[in-house]
Amino acid sequence: MKAALITAIVIVLGFAYYLFSTTSEKRSTRSSHIPTELVNETVTTFERRIAQDKVRAAGPENKAQPSEDRPEGDVEQTQDDPESQGPFEVSLGQHTVHFRNHPGFAMKLRLGVVVENKATRKEVLLSRRKLTRMLYFLGSKRRIAGVRGDAGRDRLIRDLSIRFANVIRSGQIESVQIDDYEIIEVPKVDIE
Repeated sequence: MKAALITAIVIVLGFAYYLFSTTSEKRSTRSSHIPTELVNETVTTFERRIAQDKVRAAGPENKAQPSEDRPEGDVEQTQDDPESQGPFEVSLGQHTVHFRNHPGFAMKLRLGVVVENKATRKEVLLSRRKLTRMLYFLGSKRRIAGVRGDAGRDRLIRDLSIRFANVIRSGQIESVQIDDYEIIEVPKVDIE
């Protein structure tokens, strides 16, 4: 039984070595037959094509087309439509954060941020998971006496504002909002 197993392992390893050595030899022979001028030309034409595609994608759609109603001497507006101007309120959801040092208690809240422009709003939405992790990290390490009442809520908001500002780089977060803030009692988990 052991001899058959050892023989099978040797055959599999030998076959794997054969496949590996033949594919590496094939790769080296293929690359030696391609002239370097052709490779360089292919790379530059490929890069040039990508650059043209990007210019086309950004160009005609974003430029304002002259309309028949507007006189030719009119100055075009450089600002976006009024809906793209801030402030924007971005909800980060309702959360229940359990205290690590005080089992049986949790902090229940609804988290949101107010940002000034669309780019910052988009970055907040893309970083939503990272921002909520920061809430759980900061909230779980707090003491109950330090989070009770409006003073505890204000301290949490201040700490989250500092952390969020370090993550969101495209613009400023105007404010962090915490609504429906309460400390609740939850059943303790029995760990056996």
